[in-house]
Amino acid sequence: MTARRRRLRFLKYPLIIALMVLAVFQTGRLWLINIANRNFFNVFSQTPPAAAETLENFIRPYRVVSGSGDGFFNIQYSGLTNAESWQYGQSALSAVLTNGEFAGAVTVDYEKLLASQVYLYDYNFQLPSETLARALNSQRAATLTSRGVASFDRVAVQPPASENESLQVYFIRDGDAFAFRLPETGAQTRFIRTIEPARSSGRLAYVPAGSEVIAQAAPGQFIATWEEGFPYPPVVITNPYTNDYGEKLISFIQTRAEPLFDNPAAINAEVGADGVYTFSTQNTVVRFTEEDILEYNSYRAVDSAGTVNVVRDYSAAAAFIAADNHIVNETYLAGYEEQEGRHVFRFDYVINDLPLLLQSGHPIEVTVDRGMVTRYRKLAYNFHTDSSESFTGSIKFDEWIDPKTRADKVRLGYRIDNQPVLILYWFVENAGNVLLQPIGS
Repeated sequence: MTARRRRLRFLKYPLIIALMVLAVFQTGRLWLINIANRNFFNVFSQTPPAAAETLENFIRPYRVVSGSGDGFFNIQYSGLTNAESWQYGQSALSAVLTNGEFAGAVTVDYEKLLASQVYLYDYNFQLPSETLARALNSQRAATLTSRGVASFDRVAVQPPASENESLQVYFIRDGDAFAFRLPETGAQTRFIRTIEPARSSGRLAYVPAGSEVIAQAAPGQFIATWEEGFPYPPVVITNPYTNDYGEKLISFIQTRAEPLFDNPAAINAEVGADGVYTFSTQNTVVRFTEEDILEYNSYRAVDSAGTVNVVRDYSAAAAFIAADNHIVNETYLAGYEEQEGRHVFRFDYVINDLPLLLQSGHPIEVTVDRGMVTRYRKLAYNFHTDSSESFTGSIKFDEWIDPKTRADKVRLGYRIDNQPVLILYWFVENAGNVLLQPIGS
């Protein structure tokens, strides 16, 4: 045997061993991926990145108010992700952040602001200006912060009606408006817009909550209005945690709770004297109550040395909800707060371009600790409009409200209660309390 052949033979066996190890590694890797796919919540035990899509979702308003200048307004809740009105808003905000000129800080004059074409983008929380700039890929975050606009909860955008007018944008916070405009250049042309009048769109119209209706309405509130009667479909409730006969069986509920666990085979299931179904493993507990509340609690170790980042935590909360295939309704962020380094996010549902509201609280609440979901609580119901029925709204706002009532927030929405069929209510937030009035059925 030549020296050359001996060297090749010497190298042959290590190469075979290396290929075998690689094959085992690849097989194991595929096996692990398959196991992870069986349980989508394993993914959310890891810290998610603050991706571009997450930023886009975080800066999306919960509703868009639009008016043509005729005194009537449309309010859009549903489908804002791809809504033309919000796409226009993103383009306008990006242009102002990049090339806009600061026009001054003033107290909001809603009478003047709403007298022309306008879009209002509303948030249920103070949106940080730097987050907006980052989401819109603007390098000029200081456009707002240098003017003292650290955050805001409403943006008003007034489109130019012709090439001779400027795009006007107002960042609004606590009644103060920080005005910006685009220089009068050719850039105005792509923002020229004619907003469709609300009354001609065949949809529910809204009017500003002026003093002729209610004396102490917070500025910038809107009240739904109609002529003879407002036809609308009722909403019916379904419960995905009961079987076809409406029964709550522990085995049936467990099959729906299993995706919340790392190892469903290790679940210990029991029913307490209080009617609470409890499913638990070493690091996870899921409870389902008589009130149809599902609550998930994770006791996995959290990286306490990790940084606190609201957008990253929102990403984890939104991903958790998106992975819950027992939720079929559209959601929006109704608010959040920080609690000792953890973020608690609260979500509401929307259906038929109207919000679904509880008298107090919110149907979904997610607690995130440094990127990891530690608590998930939801009302288990799903909601569907019943197109075979039609109810009629007959009680107008000024027909039941005391004109002396203070109204911090006015909304029209479906009230979530313990009835199988939901109807529309007036919701008036008044110094922490909520006044309710059905509009008719």
